Amino acid sequence: MLVVNPLELRNVAAGVGVDDSGAGRDLVARLLDHSPRAVFATLGAEGALLGHEHQCVTLPTRPAAMVDTTGAGDATVGALAAALAGGLTLQLAAAVAVAAGTAATTAPGPQPPLPVLAELRESAQI
Repeated sequence: MLVVNPLELRNVAAGVGVDDSGAGRDLVARLLDHSPRAVFATLGAEGALLGHEHQCVTLPTRPAAMVDTTGAGDATVGALAAALAGGLTLQLAAAVAVAAGTAATTAPGPQPPLPVLAELRESAQI
């Protein structure tokens, strides 16, 4: 699985010879044709893209009062790994990851431990 932010998505695409022009969804689809089994591309306040099995889905964020983005990427990737390790499907784990990233933006500075998986699943509405 490839996990990237928008800048990394373009850099990886260019680095492996994939046309890096166009929108994120197009880049994810082109990278899937190239080699990774799955691509999870974070999009900040817009959520994330999940490319898997020749499909690309948008995982939007839920409304939240964003205060500070410090640690949001780490929270997203950590939650993705924890949810996958906990047995969730890739799409459900990705939704939980987006919910965790969103939760991490609701207070200033680095955050204390994020909500437990059950709370994140509720927030992600899964």
